[in-house]
Amino acid sequence: VVSTGTFLMLDRGEEDNFDVAYGLFANTIRDALEFYLVSFEQATENMAVVIAQTVDASNESFPFATIDSFESIGRWTRQQTGMEQIVYCPHLTPQELYPWSPYS
Repeated sequence: VVSTGTFLMLDRGEEDNFDVAYGLFANTIRDALEFYLVSFEQATENMAVVIAQTVDASNESFPFATIDSFESIGRWTRQQTGMEQIVYCPHLTPQELYPWSPYS
């Protein structure tokens, strides 16, 4: 009887510990994901702002603007987000497509 009581008590304790540990682990994953998504959004937004400022400062028209520091901006954004690559593909209207081809 004592052995059975001890077993039941310890078994219930393990289930309670598992539930608590599982909840803490799930919260940790959620917090890490939220941090990553905020960092990702900030890094890509910063890249967009730098590109827009460069276009404005150079009096070039988008998408026909050369971003001198694109490699540096891209490297920083990749480091902040963990992305393997960044692809710069501006959305073009049909009228911009023909002039864009030789530029790109």
